[in-house]
Amino acid sequence: AKRWLRSRREVLCSNRDDVMATSRDTVSRLRMYFVELLHSLGRYMNMRQRVVSTAVVFFKRFYLKRSFGEFDPRLAAPTILFLAAKVEETYQNAKYFRAAVERCKEVKELYSDFNLTMQAMLEFEFYVLEVMDFDLIVFHPYRPITRILEELKWNSRLKMAWSIANDSYRTDLCLEHPPTKIAVAVIYLSMVLSKDSSDKRDSFLSSVSKAGDNSADVADVMDICGRLLELYKYYSEVGKGGNLKPKDAIELLEKIKDGRSGDNPTDEKSNAPSPTEMTETVETETAETETVETETAESLSSLKSQSDRYANKPRQPRNSVHINISGKVKMEVC
Repeated sequence: AKRWLRSRREVLCSNRDDVMATSRDTVSRLRMYFVELLHSLGRYMNMRQRVVSTAVVFFKRFYLKRSFGEFDPRLAAPTILFLAAKVEETYQNAKYFRAAVERCKEVKELYSDFNLTMQAMLEFEFYVLEVMDFDLIVFHPYRPITRILEELKWNSRLKMAWSIANDSYRTDLCLEHPPTKIAVAVIYLSMVLSKDSSDKRDSFLSSVSKAGDNSADVADVMDICGRLLELYKYYSEVGKGGNLKPKDAIELLEKIKDGRSGDNPTDEKSNAPSPTEMTETVETETAETETVETETAESLSSLKSQSDRYANKPRQPRNSVHINISGKVKMEVC
């Protein structure tokens, strides 16, 4: 799974053709919309959360290399969910996915003018496998969360931690950080939201850091917490899935396709950012930090102070992240 980890800059620079045809905000909202679509289909088909999470990871990996203008996500989303179900050993026939998009109330309007056929799904599945180099290995943060909480005897936090972990798939964190770091950040954030004392939070982070992690790793945990809080703030202001309606998503997809084919008027095209402008925007976005509530700000500041203590320690390879709490739990994530 290490081969799929990208920097924030690399993730933001993906889907360049789609961004050129519309805007970065449009592409981000479409990504969020189709992640919500995968969750809606998963709920309708009574799938385990792990299957949906695997599908989201596959979806994000696929569109790291391909664009919405090339391949319609209305075909990609159910096909990738179909593939994820097989990978997680909960196979369902493709005909049930076709029926689901026609009957699920959150989804059916999006497919009102899109003919999803079993043949198209089965053929597209092979293309998805080719784009992902037949690499179907996915690690999730659920197991590390469970093991850490069991070791600390904090089982009462499991429900909240799992809920936050599920929300992490609505961001691009699964493309940027290994699951163990996400697990640590999720537990820490659950402590913040539960209003645990700063001493207790610092003690938890110190235990993780003393197990062999270094400043960059702890800084990553701080980044993950901040990104999740930004997601919650965004949802409170805009709504889930970028607050897109099915007809809005269809219009945006058509706009992207028209932009790629050169059908847009010249004055509309002139609004698209140049590659240089895109790079400058990415640099600006990666440098910006959202202002959060006082409690959150104090928590992230405390987390940063922890990272400063280990600034001079050598960094371990990313595929060898060890967490050892109280000397009893040892996990390795590749």
